[in-house]
Amino acid sequence: MTAPPALDLAARRARDTRGYWRVLLALAAPTGWLTVGVSNLFTPYSLGGDLTTEMITGIDAHRDRTAALIAVAPLFFFTFVPGVIALIVVCRRAKPLFAAVLGTLGILGALAGTANPQGDLVVLAGLRQGIDHDRLAGLADALGSGVLTWPLVFTLLFITLGRIAIGVLLWTAGVGPRSLAVLMAVSPFVEFGGDALGLGNGAPAASWILSGAAMLGVSAVLLRMPNDEFDLPARG
Repeated sequence: MTAPPALDLAARRARDTRGYWRVLLALAAPTGWLTVGVSNLFTPYSLGGDLTTEMITGIDAHRDRTAALIAVAPLFFFTFVPGVIALIVVCRRAKPLFAAVLGTLGILGALAGTANPQGDLVVLAGLRQGIDHDRLAGLADALGSGVLTWPLVFTLLFITLGRIAIGVLLWTAGVGPRSLAVLMAVSPFVEFGGDALGLGNGAPAASWILSGAAMLGVSAVLLRMPNDEFDLPARG
């Protein structure tokens, strides 16, 4: 005996979680970029300087601030890969091959970035245990040259050439206002150009915040997207 059409429709709606996934991806799209941008702004040492000596001195002078930045870091870990998936979802029909290639690089780069050991956490823990600066410097150097260094090539490619490519993809796929695509494409130049001009941590902070702002276009598309366009419905 088959269920009446009205009951069958109600049951399928009860199992329909497509709206949940759309909203979740929309929230994730800009969050990882914005988290890094804000963290860069408040990092207590120069990101373009000696990341052994300056990092230890800066963290020692601002332990509470460093602890707060470490506490919000999971926002990046939890959202950066879903943010790349959000980009793929909104671009895959307009530019399937481009989205597939860039999405693969993006996922590898995001995973490599989240798997990289947190140097700030290691230094802060060492300082709290009373380890002197010289020993911590040796530990930081050893950590920086460890076996997890090579996957960061994917991260470096994604946050440099990859962001330019994302801007091109957003432009050609017609995702969001084209001004946001331009923001994404120019954001790596802001980071590395600003560093060359001696703008300090303001340059990488502005760069990642611009990237997060550009990803708001992806969020807007997902929030407006009908469930039937986002994915197939649950099976009956």
